[in-house]
Amino acid sequence: MEERVNDPVSGVRPVSERQKILYRCLITAAAAGILAHGYMFFNKISWHDDLRHIFDVGTTYKSGRWALAFLASVMKGLFGMTVSLPAFNGFLSLLFIALSAYLVILRFRIRRAPEQVLVTALMACFPVVTATFSYVFTAPYYFFSLLCATAGAYLITECLEVWLCGRPGAGVPLRLTGGVFLLVFSMGIYQAYLASAVCFIVIFLFCRGLDEGTDTRRWILSCLAGAAASAAGVLFYIILNKLILRWKELEMGAYQGLNSMGSFGPAEILKGLGSCYYSFLKMFARGYKGIMYLLSTRLVLLALCMLTALEIVVLMRAKVKSPLQKALLIVMLLLSPVVLQLIELMTAGSGGGSAVHTLMVYSLVYLLLLPVILLQRVETLPRKELSRRVGKAVACCLAFFTVYFTFYSNAAYFKAWIYQEQAGQFYNRLIVRIESEEGYDPDMKVALVGTFDPDSYMHYPELDQIRITFYQEETLIANNYPGNRDLQAFFRLYDDFTPHVLTSDKSAAYAELPEVQEMSCYPADGSIRIIGDTVVVKLSDG
Repeated sequence: MEERVNDPVSGVRPVSERQKILYRCLITAAAAGILAHGYMFFNKISWHDDLRHIFDVGTTYKSGRWALAFLASVMKGLFGMTVSLPAFNGFLSLLFIALSAYLVILRFRIRRAPEQVLVTALMACFPVVTATFSYVFTAPYYFFSLLCATAGAYLITECLEVWLCGRPGAGVPLRLTGGVFLLVFSMGIYQAYLASAVCFIVIFLFCRGLDEGTDTRRWILSCLAGAAASAAGVLFYIILNKLILRWKELEMGAYQGLNSMGSFGPAEILKGLGSCYYSFLKMFARGYKGIMYLLSTRLVLLALCMLTALEIVVLMRAKVKSPLQKALLIVMLLLSPVVLQLIELMTAGSGGGSAVHTLMVYSLVYLLLLPVILLQRVETLPRKELSRRVGKAVACCLAFFTVYFTFYSNAAYFKAWIYQEQAGQFYNRLIVRIESEEGYDPDMKVALVGTFDPDSYMHYPELDQIRITFYQEETLIANNYPGNRDLQAFFRLYDDFTPHVLTSDKSAAYAELPEVQEMSCYPADGSIRIIGDTVVVKLSDG
């Protein structure tokens, strides 16, 4: 970092290099964020769980997210409420992403401004961010979790750097403790960002292993120390979570294997490891959780990985002399799918990939950042022409992904918006029909028998390629899914219609009644009938 000296004329301190990087990250995240996510920020799109969590942050203690509950209490103390505000939550999220990018740039010494801009833009436009904004009510908390995970990894790697260089450091224990605490707090908000922190630490150690003159013994011990620090974070989180649950007299929920985290056996671990490699390879064949869904993106990703492999080969040949160090670097490469897809292993107790959503795989952004990180070391080699060509090729690939992810995010938000508008019109017509039924009373229950006929609403096949969880859903028009909570929330929020809608099981009981079997199916005439204290809407015969 450059020294700051007062200007002798104006007395104003010049801006340090770190401040310039910080401003660059903030400006880039804001600009790229508006381009990619402005559609969500400046419209109110209640998609998926946002229908039910307009005024809260979702499940906290029972999902092991005690820090999320703490942050929600802080927000209520400051503003009197928590509310799903797209612009406020969105720009606060971009701030946390920008700060995370800043730490990545500092730790991996990404020097040139264009590369810093690309790194920040990619981190802001990555489809996982789009997926998280389908939970805009809790998005800023989740991205604060990302910042905590990145900051924790930064502090841990700072300690590892001191050990690798053999310099005594009085503040090392304090920084290490702070790093582990930040990992624990990050998991207390949202557990999935542990994988991002582990990627950060592993990439740092891998890059240090590629440096000329690195002491092999110290490097191996540093790798073990990094693994121990990550494991300590997980262990302390599990212990603290159990203590908090006991204090609150609650039990961990079974959702996505949260109650079995850290306690599954060898069979689940082997299955999880297999799932890590399978999902990593599948990304190049069919995409993964809506990421790299198109052939063009998979081809560019393959080219980027080939460039990364070239960088690694060149660096290993030029700088790594120890055969043991080379062997261990190769082992780290072979284990890279497990590191990148660690979430698959973390959810192994609930079926692995079946429980993974797009918003849980932010760690995959490091697959795109790695070639930029390695490029900083390739440029120190005498082969300047090679480094220039590789640098240009990497920049082109990352620029493509930035533009594509921006387009993809806007398409996802458009899909959510148009189906939300469609659902509003569809349900308005249904409600008018229900309230127009002779003898209708607002206190009556509503039974939806069968399922909505897909032909009764418009389907846009052009939007089917948007496969980000949960934007892969084609419509909000569904029968009591999930468990009628979203449907009732939609009725209440968008239509001012607040009946007691029976669950699918209870509604199905009406299908056995002779008078219901004689009814036509919605929207035909005679598809709605009052039976006792219940308005029955027959959607289908099946």
